[in-house]
Amino acid sequence: LDETGEQIADLTNPGDELMLARGGKGGLGNVHFKTSTRQAPRVAELGEPGEERWLRLELRLIADVGLVGLPNAGKSTLLASSTRARPKIADYPFTTLQPNLGVVEIGGPAGQAFAMADIPGLIEGAAGGAGLGHEFLRHVRRTRVLVHVLDASGGLEGRDPLADFRTINAEIATFDSGMSEKPMFIALNKVDLQEARDNVSLIREWMGEHGYTRIFEISAATGEGIQPLLLDVAEELREIERLEAEQRSADEATPKRRVYTLGDENDRAWEVVRQSPHHFDVTGRGIERFTRMTNFDVEDSVRRFQRVLAGSGIQGELERQGINDGDIVHIAEFELPWGDTDREGNLLSADQFVAAALRAESELERFEDEEEDDGPDDR
Repeated sequence: LDETGEQIADLTNPGDELMLARGGKGGLGNVHFKTSTRQAPRVAELGEPGEERWLRLELRLIADVGLVGLPNAGKSTLLASSTRARPKIADYPFTTLQPNLGVVEIGGPAGQAFAMADIPGLIEGAAGGAGLGHEFLRHVRRTRVLVHVLDASGGLEGRDPLADFRTINAEIATFDSGMSEKPMFIALNKVDLQEARDNVSLIREWMGEHGYTRIFEISAATGEGIQPLLLDVAEELREIERLEAEQRSADEATPKRRVYTLGDENDRAWEVVRQSPHHFDVTGRGIERFTRMTNFDVEDSVRRFQRVLAGSGIQGELERQGINDGDIVHIAEFELPWGDTDREGNLLSADQFVAAALRAESELERFEDEEEDDGPDDR
């Protein structure tokens, strides 16, 4: 994700790579400027600075099935009953603070297997970040199937199971509308308790009226009803894999449409913009790169820089736009005063102006360093 939180890429397959920042172009050494008459040139380029950016890397679990529900609904108990995973289980909310993974085996080691994740308990407002909601919900995105574990008894607090069900579904849809389209199985948990058995018929009636048909009565604690649930989940996963395989075959059989795009930005292109009566901006990938790679501590490099300004037409364009003595030219991170004068008051040539500006910049940096050494109390 970038600094604004917008997703740049989602790397899901082994070997996936993405170029996020490019390194700078290496500078040429003085041997590249050697000629028959200049056997030891003093011109050399600096390396171009590489790209810099702030990124947020987010790790999401990859599981076929995600267990969702309010805290203490019995998700961890269901995971422990279905797999060899041993998550922490206790009779109080938020026992699980990070997702747990387990592998469900259907038909023994040679049969079907799928990964199931116990997503920590969600609460109302999770989509807005309440209760570490974002930390938990992001893991749901990776799953193919959701199993909504619902405490049919209402818990010790006597909650309304249907209100709990609507709360979790609303948070999932608010966080990512695409997740509400995932296949969902509903596990009415804790049917070993009389309170849950009393509520089952009412819950089933409401869910049937609202189009929910994959409803299973289970007891994660005793194992009752878990096997039919897992068998139906496994069948749904097989159907999803079949459809994905058909889609891949269709994609491979369909000829790829050739798309023509414009090439990279022209390095020789530049633009001069008058930002104010006394400020000019010179932009262009090539001239900005060249400016950053010029070693202004070496006089021959400064002269080479000026030749490029003149030869590229930038100097002529600045003069055409009416640049005057004392105006500021911005190139990359550099600010150059135009048309400086020497001690006798004579207008410097373009070549002399660049050298004078760089000397002034060096003196300013030295002055700032001295002020920092003196400390803020001495200013």
